[in-house]
Amino acid sequence: AKSKRNQIINRDTMSKAGSKTNVSMNKGGLYETETQRLQKDADNFTKQLEGQKRNEMKMKADLAKESKALKEMRDRVKEKRPATMDQNKFAIIKRLENQLDKEMVQYNQTVAENKKLQKEIDKYRKDKKASD
Repeated sequence: AKSKRNQIINRDTMSKAGSKTNVSMNKGGLYETETQRLQKDADNFTKQLEGQKRNEMKMKADLAKESKALKEMRDRVKEKRPATMDQNKFAIIKRLENQLDKEMVQYNQTVAENKKLQKEIDKYRKDKKASD
């Protein structure tokens, strides 16, 4: 169908043109009409457009596939993540651990102060025995 159409276009162009302005040189050194050159350009652009459409369709399919994989990964992470109730329990445990740490520091300070006072008392006892 294209070649018949091209022949008709070429015949019409050649009959109307009749001058060298409508003819150009192609790669092989043969002369071609402006219509033939434009037809080749149109065919090349059509091929490029079809290639771009194939690439677009492939990219859309890849995007859909990757989106599905991402959703599955997110769902798996949600399953492994502790529930909000568990998170509340973890928060309570962490708060209690911090409170325990503070109490332990205070306890250790009290024990250290107690030892200091015990040594002082022992010193006073020795001094009292020595003076008696």
